[in-house]
Amino acid sequence: MGKLTDVRAKAKEMSDAHVRLNAFYSVISLLEGGTLPGGSSSANATAEKIIRLCKSEAQVQLRIHDRALDQIVAINSGAPK
Repeated sequence: MGKLTDVRAKAKEMSDAHVRLNAFYSVISLLEGGTLPGGSSSANATAEKIIRLCKSEAQVQLRIHDRALDQIVAINSGAPK
């Protein structure tokens, strides 16, 4: 692949990870913002599980995003991938 093709592929990877990162943090924000009325312990426990899962996956997506960004910088600087 050429340099431009490599950069485009990495930019797409970075963009996709950013979209997923925003989605997971949106879910976290909704659940932490008290969107579950009534204070049901079962509902709150489920919300906490979902929040933990979303935070974990958000970290994965952040690493993908950052790795792709680092690779774009490396491609543009001529450094090895």
